[in-house]
Amino acid sequence: MTRDQRRTVLEASPRGLRRTFTLTEAADLVQRADLTGLSLLPLTARARELGRRLDAARADGPTADSDDIADPIGQHAAVHQEVAGLVAAALRPLADVLSTSIRVQLPAPVAA
Repeated sequence: MTRDQRRTVLEASPRGLRRTFTLTEAADLVQRADLTGLSLLPLTARARELGRRLDAARADGPTADSDDIADPIGQHAAVHQEVAGLVAAALRPLADVLSTSIRVQLPAPVAA
């Protein structure tokens, strides 16, 4: 949810840089990424490829303070509602990309 949390993850797993985003960073990057052909891929392949394309789009600009979603623990209900709204807004574009035209992968037919 925050750049500090992302940094902590990357300290534990530096090789994960290309696959590690804050939620709001990923939502912003999906607007800039080339999504051509993603809807044709099966879901697992689509998710992997989306990560690659988000990473490619990240080269267009640095992260910002707006990439952080603050932890609402111990705050008033209004803060929790605000955070829930931020999370929902950030999830929507990602969910749209991942769930649009999901193709079912059927098992290969068995030759008789």
